[in-house]
Amino acid sequence: FSFVGSTCKTANFQNLCYIENITNKVTDSYYDSPSFTSATCFLSMTQKQETLCHNILTALDQTWHPEHFFCSHCGDLFGPEGFLEKDGKPYCCKDFYHLFAPKCSGCGEALRENYLTAANGTWHPDCFVCADCLTPFSNGYFLELEGRALCPLHFHSRQGTLCGGCGEPITGRCISALSRKFHPEHFVCAFCLRQLSQGIFKDQKGKPYCSACFNKLFV
Repeated sequence: FSFVGSTCKTANFQNLCYIENITNKVTDSYYDSPSFTSATCFLSMTQKQETLCHNILTALDQTWHPEHFFCSHCGDLFGPEGFLEKDGKPYCCKDFYHLFAPKCSGCGEALRENYLTAANGTWHPDCFVCADCLTPFSNGYFLELEGRALCPLHFHSRQGTLCGGCGEPITGRCISALSRKFHPEHFVCAFCLRQLSQGIFKDQKGKPYCSACFNKLFV
């Protein structure tokens, strides 16, 4: 089957099924005609002439006794939701989607209506979340790393590009020091908080200090 839609492809099916209630007396030759042989049991309708009322169901270009028109997979009769067809066989909606519909890369359930394609998978919109924190993406914005969809925070965390000062992602210029990266404006003396704009600092237990504060505190 095919999916058709804007952001998704929605199944487009027609249940060509109706019941004819025959309440008038019909001749034997009418029931013996090939067009009135059940598609499932192959019994002539003549064998059910004990009453004057017969239910005849026509679907998939064939004629059926209603009790013989059921799901090809589970064998249950069809409810109010009708049936869906695949390769000339009728299926209940549950089995049809279970057997033939694409599956969500997040929850593994069948994709019935709206879905999206991203990060090498197809997803229910509610299942498309950051692979690390499971938070939905703000405005649909995400970054992909090794086939996984990540929010900006966890993408930069895995890349080692979170600022050592403010903890936010670094997307532009940065300073690398003390085995970390910093926004230039966040690389400051740990005591006086002045920006170490010249890149000159002294290290004390993993914290940067300007020369004046270092000499005042530790010398």
